[in-house]
Amino acid sequence: MSADLELLDIWRDLQKAGCMTAKPTSPLIQSCEGELVELMRELDGMTRRRRMDWAKERAILTMKAESKEKECALQQEAIDQKNKEVRV
Repeated sequence: MSADLELLDIWRDLQKAGCMTAKPTSPLIQSCEGELVELMRELDGMTRRRRMDWAKERAILTMKAESKEKECALQQEAIDQKNKEVRV
């Protein structure tokens, strides 16, 4: 199952597959379908925003890590150069 599959898509797939064909007898249960769909839309929106936040955070952390790796490489080069000077 794809990580990008949203709850509303899952709900619709269940309806298409016939899993949601049984009609509940309780009026309370019958009235919940619209609320469930709206809740799934809200949850999809929240997870979409959270994924975007995570992607931004990951990009920032990746850039910081790459910067630190470059800094370490430069420092290692400087240390290696100093070691060569000391040996000479």
